[in-house]
Amino acid sequence: MQYVVASDLASRGIDINGVSHIINYELPNDIEFYIHRTGRTARYEFDGQAISFYDYEDDNYIENLKNKGLECKYKVLKGNEFVATSERNYQTKSKSTLELEEQVHKKHPVPKKVKPGYKKKRTETINKEIRKLKKERISNMYRKRNKKS
Repeated sequence: MQYVVASDLASRGIDINGVSHIINYELPNDIEFYIHRTGRTARYEFDGQAISFYDYEDDNYIENLKNKGLECKYKVLKGNEFVATSERNYQTKSKSTLELEEQVHKKHPVPKKVKPGYKKKRTETINKEIRKLKKERISNMYRKRNKKS
């Protein structure tokens, strides 16, 4: 096996015959960069595969890729292997996650009279706060794990 690790800039100019896989650890900021990067595989009538790791904040990005005609197959890591799933952001919510979401919803109650656009703004605020709290919790888990090592 041979591997090449390249930045966005380098990957745009690389033309290597027989590239079978492209692995995106992070999605590039520009969708056109994604197209060019993953286009390094499956050239000259060869088959190829692009594997992209993404975060929940990348939902719009993934939707834009689908609108450009790219076919996506979603997988989730269970145990030590990737298992196919039909949902893009499939996850089972733990009891602590459900409690966290419930607390955030209680923090932002719905008033009796609702102004136009308020529900959307409230939902965005709640989702943003939940993502922030989840990231903090994950960071704390890694800090505790690193202290033990």
